[in-house]
Amino acid sequence: METVKWTHQKAKQGDVETIAALRQDAEEGNADAQWRLGMCYSKGHGVFVNADEAVKWFRKAAEQGHKDAATQLRETEGVDETVKKDFREFCDYAVKNENVRLFIQARMKKAWTMAAQKGIPEGQTFLGLWNFYCKDFCEWRAKEWFQKAAKQGIIEAQYRLGVCYANDERTPDHAKAVKWYRKAAEQGHAEGQVALGMACYFGRGIAKDEAEAIRWLRKAEEQGHYLVAELLQNIADWAELVKKHSEAAKLGDSEAQIGLAECYYNGWGVSKDDTEAANWWCKSAEQGNVAAQYRLGYCYLHGEGVSQDEAKAVEWWQKAAAQGHAEARDCCDWHWKPNEDCPQDEAGAMAWLRKSAEQGDVNAQARFGVQLYYAATCEDPRRIKECEDSWAKEGRWHTGQSCYHCPASKKGKIEALKWVTKAAEQGNAVALHQLSIFAFTPEGAEIVREWLDKAIERENKHAIDLRDFYGERVRQ
Repeated sequence: METVKWTHQKAKQGDVETIAALRQDAEEGNADAQWRLGMCYSKGHGVFVNADEAVKWFRKAAEQGHKDAATQLRETEGVDETVKKDFREFCDYAVKNENVRLFIQARMKKAWTMAAQKGIPEGQTFLGLWNFYCKDFCEWRAKEWFQKAAKQGIIEAQYRLGVCYANDERTPDHAKAVKWYRKAAEQGHAEGQVALGMACYFGRGIAKDEAEAIRWLRKAEEQGHYLVAELLQNIADWAELVKKHSEAAKLGDSEAQIGLAECYYNGWGVSKDDTEAANWWCKSAEQGNVAAQYRLGYCYLHGEGVSQDEAKAVEWWQKAAAQGHAEARDCCDWHWKPNEDCPQDEAGAMAWLRKSAEQGDVNAQARFGVQLYYAATCEDPRRIKECEDSWAKEGRWHTGQSCYHCPASKKGKIEALKWVTKAAEQGNAVALHQLSIFAFTPEGAEIVREWLDKAIERENKHAIDLRDFYGERVRQ
């Protein structure tokens, strides 16, 4: 008995030879080994979960009078009803509550896995939900389980499969999503009706049809769906908003033109139309509206409603930046590239970034400091060689370019550290991390300790990794 128990403990650790030994004992008629092998199949200890195998071995042991095996046999054979009961409760919960993750996390059971392995569609649906909402968002695995359950006619799985198709980050397929939404909706599934209604409203995967959208939303409302009242109110508000913005925009009101552009871009109250959106943003931008100039820059950057043109994007961001728009200055910095016609572009980008930093933009302060630090390099080969030799004797590494001690670079690095420190003092995690790297010189160990500690307090992953990597040297 003790030998079988020890073998079971080793089997839990996934030892293949141990599991083979346990199986041999079970096949020779050892009731305790049969029960323990059934437990391995039930819990997934060293083998894949397999409800049929678990029942098989529990039954063999129970027939020999093993009480624990008899108990497990009753519980395992009752898996079907347990899972179906949980599933009915979930369906009632999902209609009235937005966060289904809470239900899944609180109720997750081995019974669901066992039921799924047996081909019970409710169990398959639960595993799909678990993979989609709780297990590191494993979308492809969730889709596989939903497909299995959907083919067996589970309405909830049909709706969730539609959600998977619509939210696929690589290749969303709204037409397939609508197909599955409709299957669920036509069988009275409230969430499927809401999803189909909003697809009709926005024209995603189906022709835009506001009347059809409202019809499906009303059906869901009759079932008490928690979100429908808000959605119907939004649709009414969007229709009024479009009417209001259209009238004012045609009269030249730049704010109304922005509002109308947003409606066209998002499909609020009108068919989604990127070209019309860009047209109204352009009209507003030409009147000097800084928000429209900034947004139009993104249209040109991504080719939304206009031909993609990064140079024009920067041109509009420059106009917004000249009026003090901090995010536009940021965009100028990231996308402003040196070229033959404008050799001063790189310096211009730094000038915009400095201006944002001086106006208190903490992100600009951090980025300006970082760029200034790397710009302050030493180009004296003799001095670089001296630094490399000196650092090599101390067992330290040297960049081969930047030398903190060189007069040619020291002044710029001091100013750079001032800006990075300024951002770090306001809690900017990137600045905290970068400061710890920049200060890693013979004189900077104390600074490294101080600023790394602050970054770690803010749970900056890079800072934690850096402390783990340099930990002993930092504490010296």
